[in-house]
Amino acid sequence: MDILFTTHPEKITPRTRAFAKLATNDENRNEIAEAGGLEPNMRALNGDNIDPDFLAAAIDLLNQFAKNELFKDKIAALGGIEALIVLMLKFIDHSYVV
Repeated sequence: MDILFTTHPEKITPRTRAFAKLATNDENRNEIAEAGGLEPNMRALNGDNIDPDFLAAAIDLLNQFAKNELFKDKIAALGGIEALIVLMLKFIDHSYVV
């Protein structure tokens, strides 16, 4: 699953958007998580990628995971809360991202 989040933004943004749309369904969201999709998304959000389109897609995917209580704890443990705060401050004038 890491390969999906470790290439150039122009390639990973559509993939991340697709995952976010698929994850609106509980079964799909669980399957994506079980396949290891949460961790690389969190690493990407905690990384140095500053492409607004990718970040918006990654946050959308994170939002889908956050709808499940089990994933909320995992997101927090992986630094998700801090990552979102950093992104909000970094992109405070860019409403598309935050």
